[in-house]
Amino acid sequence: MFFPILMVIAGSTAGGLGRWMIQQYVSQGVSSGFPWSTWSVNIAGSFLMGLFFILIDRSRTCQTEWQLLLMTGFCGGFTTFSAFSLENIRMLQNGLHLQALSYILSSVTLGLVAVWLGLKTGEMIK
Repeated sequence: MFFPILMVIAGSTAGGLGRWMIQQYVSQGVSSGFPWSTWSVNIAGSFLMGLFFILIDRSRTCQTEWQLLLMTGFCGGFTTFSAFSLENIRMLQNGLHLQALSYILSSVTLGLVAVWLGLKTGEMIK
């Protein structure tokens, strides 16, 4: 019972660190009111979720462990939909309706496309 917990902790730690590193990098080059760092993490996380799903689904061994480490742990620690929701509410509260709408539509649309691309990329790996 302790091993699955360790897998989630390890994945979440790596995902959280990855998210922080990307946010540091992206936020240094951008000064607009659009939350590019969270947007980037959500799109990348969506791609990785699709890719991990395919690769783990194909695996004949350790499926549960890999799912806990990569999907539950890493992607769970890496992606930021709660931050996405809060940032949209804050933009709406500040009267930035067009920016909020573009953030919502681009995140959801490109997130779906990124998962699909991750699935297709995983299917091409032999």
